[in-house]
Amino acid sequence: MSDIWSAAYGFVTSLTLTYAVVACFFVVGLFRLRRRRAPAPANADLPHVSIVVAARNEAENVDACLPALLAQDYPQDRYEVIFVDDHSEDDTRARAEAYLDGAPHLRVLSLADLGDADRTGKQHALDLGIRQSRGEIVAGTDADCVAPPSWLRALTSRFRADTGVVVGFSVLDARGDGGSAFVKLQSLELLGIFAAFAGGLAWRLAMGCTGNSLAYRRAAYEELGGFMKMGFTVAEDNMFVQWVDRHTQWRIEVAHSADSLVWTRPMPTYRAFLDQRLRWSSNSLENRLSVVWFSVVAYGVNLLLPVAVLLALMGFGSLPWAVGLVALKLLPEWALLARGLSLFGRRDLLAYLPLLAPFHTSYVLLVGLAGLSGRSAWKGRSHQMQRKTFGPHP
Repeated sequence: MSDIWSAAYGFVTSLTLTYAVVACFFVVGLFRLRRRRAPAPANADLPHVSIVVAARNEAENVDACLPALLAQDYPQDRYEVIFVDDHSEDDTRARAEAYLDGAPHLRVLSLADLGDADRTGKQHALDLGIRQSRGEIVAGTDADCVAPPSWLRALTSRFRADTGVVVGFSVLDARGDGGSAFVKLQSLELLGIFAAFAGGLAWRLAMGCTGNSLAYRRAAYEELGGFMKMGFTVAEDNMFVQWVDRHTQWRIEVAHSADSLVWTRPMPTYRAFLDQRLRWSSNSLENRLSVVWFSVVAYGVNLLLPVAVLLALMGFGSLPWAVGLVALKLLPEWALLARGLSLFGRRDLLAYLPLLAPFHTSYVLLVGLAGLSGRSAWKGRSHQMQRKTFGPHP
């Protein structure tokens, strides 16, 4: 029996050590991120940008999203906004079209106008909008997001000659807004995920991103053949960034300053939060194998560490050993969060750090296995994911 316990101790220790080393890898990556931007060009030298927004059943959000995009601190003759309706069942399209008067840089398109009932989904909507656009850079956000006036300049300032994609991020709250602890925890946890993404990108490892804030060269998009060329996915943003990383020579940069963060809505209840995370995890097997591998490690650590602590408290193991493993997990996580929140300008969220570990572990264990089914539902549609290949791009 002692040999079995020794093997179990060794396995949990190895798993936790692996997790900690990868977390430290992300922390070092965050310190490698380039702080300085290129000198601000004159307005006449700014790149032409097309903001493309795909929307379905977003009537309640249009009146916050579109005015913010139309009021960017960017020359109006250097950018356009293309809003694409994806067969909405509410008055999303009508609300968007209400902004056409007085906004010459806005266009509203609809997949329904194509007359093809099979052309549905965000990938089709994005491809339509991009084909109808003319900017050398395409910027994307979601219809339930509100971009600050500085957003477009913040993203474009990160482009260099060899930059194909600039990854930005989003936040769920504002500093000092009096939001509930649940909202603050969601925001902290989300920025922690983004910190890991940013740390990986600093090492040129594209693990993921968010479609809430993303910009890419039209040349990079055309080189890959568009979003539908990747095959169906509900995580077209993650897949696009990973495909650029694997199949092209373009660099991927990170926009991590506070003026590049867009605001999006938090989930109102824990059940809604779990449903959102389940939808996100449904594409887990689509990811590159290194991301899948780390996801398995992270799940194993979150599952086995509480068990190890419980067994140690019951006398079936060394309590100092169990506590040491918990510290080995938490210290790199906290370092990652501290550095990430500093870059994002949200160190105020560190006050909620003691509550994060149980919050994070609970949802990881609940949705981790459920996401392997590849099934998800969103906006009245059900989806089934399939494993993607990262071999030679066709």
